[in-house]
Amino acid sequence: MPEESTTWISPDTILLDIGAQLEAKFIGENSTIQN
Repeated sequence: MPEESTTWISPDTILLDIGAQLEAKFIGENSTIQN
């Protein structure tokens, strides 16, 4: 594996990061409604 691969962020990691941010935003916006 070339050293460049170490700096590459896999699409799965990006999707997980975006998903986590969206989930946190969703929970934050709806926390008052759920409570």
